[in-house]
Amino acid sequence: MDAAIKAQNLAWLVQYLQDKDVRHARFIVTNKLAAKALAYWTSEEREAAATACAAYGVAAVYMKLKRIDKEVIIDNWGPSIKKICSICDGYIEAQQTILGPRYWSAIPWLIEEVNKREAANPD
Repeated sequence: MDAAIKAQNLAWLVQYLQDKDVRHARFIVTNKLAAKALAYWTSEEREAAATACAAYGVAAVYMKLKRIDKEVIIDNWGPSIKKICSICDGYIEAQQTILGPRYWSAIPWLIEEVNKREAANPD
C-alpha cells in the first residue's frame, strides 16, 4: 500500500483514538468500571465500554488489513489496549453472544499483537 495512504489512515486513526468522546470512554472504563462487576454497570457505563472497545476494534481492523503500520498504535496505546480489553472482557463476550462471534473479533488478535510487541521490546 502506498506510504502516503498509510500515513493518511494513521493520521485519521490517531485523531479518532484521541477524540474527546473516545478518551472519555476510556477514562470511564479505567476509572469507574475496573472495580465494578459487569452486572452493575449502568447503561451509560456500558455505552462508554462499547465506545472504547469499538475504537480499539477499528484500530485492530486497520492493522490486520495493513492499512497502517501497527507498531505506532501498539507502541503508544498498547498499555491502554490491554487494560481496556481486560476490564471489558466479560462485556465483549456478552456482546458477541448477542451479536455473533465476529463482533469485535479483531480485538483478541490486537491483544496478541500487543503482547508480542511487549515481549520483543521489554522496557
